[in-house]
Amino acid sequence: MIENPVYFWYEGLTRAVDFFTQKFSQDQLAEYSFEFMNEMLTLHGSALFIRAAGNGDFVMTQKRIYLQEQYTIPASDNLNRLAQLRGHVIRSQFDQYFPLETIEAFQIRIVIPLFIEDQLYGFLVSNGKTVGEMSDDDYFMAGTLMRLVSHSLENSHRLLELQRTAKLLDHKIFQLFAINQSSKSLLSELQLDPLYTLATELFSELTTSQVTSFGTVDTGEQIVRMRGYRNVYSRHKQYVELKLTDTSYNGPIVLHVERDRATIERLFDNPEQLDKLDALYLVLLKQDRIVGVVTLSDPIQTDGYDEAMFELVESLATSTYIAVTNCMLFEQLKREKELTQKKLALLSSLNKLTRNMNRCSTPEEIVYFALKTLQLSFGIEKAWIGFRENGADTETDLGLGTVRIAQSVGGAWNGMVVERSERWPDGDEPVVHFAEDGLSQYFDEVAVERFGASNVLVLCPLVGDSWSSLSIGGAAEAAPFGFLAVLGTQEPLNEEQLLLIDTVARNISPVLAQLTAATRLRSLYVEDPASKLRRLLDARSRARVEFGLSSDYLYAMRLRTSPFDEVAVPEAYAELEHVVADGVLFVFSYEPLGEPLKLIALDATEADVRQVMAEMKL
Repeated sequence: MIENPVYFWYEGLTRAVDFFTQKFSQDQLAEYSFEFMNEMLTLHGSALFIRAAGNGDFVMTQKRIYLQEQYTIPASDNLNRLAQLRGHVIRSQFDQYFPLETIEAFQIRIVIPLFIEDQLYGFLVSNGKTVGEMSDDDYFMAGTLMRLVSHSLENSHRLLELQRTAKLLDHKIFQLFAINQSSKSLLSELQLDPLYTLATELFSELTTSQVTSFGTVDTGEQIVRMRGYRNVYSRHKQYVELKLTDTSYNGPIVLHVERDRATIERLFDNPEQLDKLDALYLVLLKQDRIVGVVTLSDPIQTDGYDEAMFELVESLATSTYIAVTNCMLFEQLKREKELTQKKLALLSSLNKLTRNMNRCSTPEEIVYFALKTLQLSFGIEKAWIGFRENGADTETDLGLGTVRIAQSVGGAWNGMVVERSERWPDGDEPVVHFAEDGLSQYFDEVAVERFGASNVLVLCPLVGDSWSSLSIGGAAEAAPFGFLAVLGTQEPLNEEQLLLIDTVARNISPVLAQLTAATRLRSLYVEDPASKLRRLLDARSRARVEFGLSSDYLYAMRLRTSPFDEVAVPEAYAELEHVVADGVLFVFSYEPLGEPLKLIALDATEADVRQVMAEMKL
């Protein structure tokens, strides 16, 4: 029997306030509240029930006097709403909240609920005091202890929520920092190969995945090539190709390999390949279309992935999508830049060829510059330009005829005569043949053997209206007067190179036609001194052989000392056979002549004459 219950309660409350204002967990507070209430209220039999985390029922966690080892009270609507309906110690009408069998089993006389804000956390039931009945003072003390313990539980709950929130914020800050640093690293990479390794490392480190792989979509074939692979427990590399059915996709970014199997099977033709990567989750790099895939296996930690980790993965997937797209666009821009530079170089070479053609005065020079441009600027290894013979300049020849090669590169074919076949072009469109037997379809066996190995055949006709009107008597339809043939290239020809070869042929055709026509017109009306000199040399040479002449002399002298001097043949030599070329007088005689003529060898050749002209030329 307590002699002074008021002092006892005052001291007990002081101790309770001091104790329950400290930081304890909710389980500790429930345990200590049970002990305090039993001591302060001198309860006989008592039991403490705490709400279970799973189904919400109330499970007995502590007891005194009662014989039940385990007991569960199902949660009812009234019991769950106890905080709103009553919010105080229950002294009667227990059947509104508890089943009758529970009331009888525990002989309930008082129920002390424990609240956390507006939710029932648990309650203590008792069959009364050890000695005597419960008085109003006892109920008042019970209510005071209920409020004290409930406030302590609320403080503990709020502290736990605060700690959980602080931990979540710390995790969010870490995620933002990780995303920031990862995005900087990913977006600073402009090449796909290093990006594969970098993205694989980032996903592996941030998710702690045991096996991580990364791949991008080959848009041409719609195949995901998994070029990035990392296994934290092995150095073994795994390469897998996934066949996409369609790159368009509007679903979630993260797919579970088992739960989302139907979606994965719609996206890929061979989803079984994911087993080789130990894939648990599939992360799609997408926006309006899929550009890449990341696979994640089980994490190193045993607790698996949480929602925060999936948020991090989705954010990292977005950054990776941007990085992959940037790399693809950068590589495309790089290819287009290189292509533009090549086109510029080709146009520059074509421009130089055009300028050189404008300075040319003979067909031979144009042919020379055209072939050299093709060889040095366009990667042509074997080529020649030839002109039609035996009938090309007559009105009666309607056959295919022959073509004499004027100049060539990549082979010694100058002066070679080739027979035209029916497959040669008759109009102004080129013929292109890439087969190995291409030469044999257009040339005879002798020509094919001389031309040697060939990886391509391009026959571009040289067509000029001026040539046609002169040679065919003004016919309306122009026929090829020659051909540009390409027999070998450094690399396989593409469409642009074929167009350039055809452009070169079309550019030189009218110039060649005009220069050739002009040369032929001059030959009809004005005799070229050099041609006359060559003709006389050939005639005298044949006469020496035919008639056995030994007294045949050729002399030369300079007629002018200045480019502005008029050329006049001295009267002493005017009756003799002579030629004036570039201010130099050449005199043919069967008798020796004296000064100021210079004697040239009796069997002088054209080369000897050119040397004399070079020595005497101003």
